[in-house]
Amino acid sequence: MVGRQPFPLVVRGMLGRGVPVFWVSVFWVLGFWMSALATSPTAAQAPEALHGVLTAEPVRETWRFGVVLKGGAEASRNILVTIPLPVDWPEQKVRVVAKEASPEISKLTVRDTQPNFQQLVGVIPSLRPDQEVTLTYDLEVTMYRIAAPSNPEKWKLPKSSMKGLRNYLEPSPGISFRDAKLRAQVKELTKDKETAWDQVRALYEWVQTEVQPRGGDPADSLECFRERSGHPEDICGLFVAMCRAHKVPARMVWVIESQQAEFFLIDEEGEGRWFPVVFGGFTEFGSLTAPKLIEMKGDSFEVPEKKEPQKYVFEHVVGEAASRPKVRFIREQVRGGLKGETR
Repeated sequence: MVGRQPFPLVVRGMLGRGVPVFWVSVFWVLGFWMSALATSPTAAQAPEALHGVLTAEPVRETWRFGVVLKGGAEASRNILVTIPLPVDWPEQKVRVVAKEASPEISKLTVRDTQPNFQQLVGVIPSLRPDQEVTLTYDLEVTMYRIAAPSNPEKWKLPKSSMKGLRNYLEPSPGISFRDAKLRAQVKELTKDKETAWDQVRALYEWVQTEVQPRGGDPADSLECFRERSGHPEDICGLFVAMCRAHKVPARMVWVIESQQAEFFLIDEEGEGRWFPVVFGGFTEFGSLTAPKLIEMKGDSFEVPEKKEPQKYVFEHVVGEAASRPKVRFIREQVRGGLKGETR
């Protein structure tokens, strides 16, 4: 008979990211799940402006996030579940409309995680063989379109010391600009462009036309640059890296089942604004006509479950068991999709 071990299982969700749904490894730290319940302080955010957000004809959808666990052949205990949840942005408003939490979940909280998103955290002290436990949140998400600026030539680069921008000017997991050829390419593309807007557009157009999408797993921005091809995630990451090499704050935007990017400029009064960009078959620069649910923004997240910063934060389950429970993560649209109304 196999005895209980100090948790031979970590399950990480990878829904919609082009990689296997489950990842399993050996991992456990004594007292880990208790420290994970602590609420971390909200990170200082870069200035957000409502400029450009079009409130007419919003798109409203209801999405369900959560997990269903079913006990394995033997009992499990001390199970920690974390589920990333979307939050408000100038172009997105989120409201909880329904919750389901099985009584076996003894501790349930929403944790603010640095930077810019939340995690639903639940603890299940014990799970019997074949017992099923459900934890779901239904969120009504209202999404707004973003208009391009009427005077793009007046927007300029911010000072690197501007509050909240530091993370978006430095390398992050899978996104690096510390390469001589990449820096030379950025300099060549921007040298004849007079305005910051035209400089960033030149970077965007080069990535869009010169880098070809391919299948497989994401790698990193430098490989994407050298090979002139990459996973769509790496193509967005390359644009972010090239912006940072030019001292333009930029970040990944993780939308449902895909990814976009943003860059940050300031106007003549020193007010800042993030501008969206979309790569692929449907491209947009500085505007957004088809908004999608934003899961999180950024590409260097610190969470108690991981020792190193994460490019994207997945669903996560950890506990103690001699046999693994079955885990099914949920991220699905349950209603909506029409402009201006919720079905």
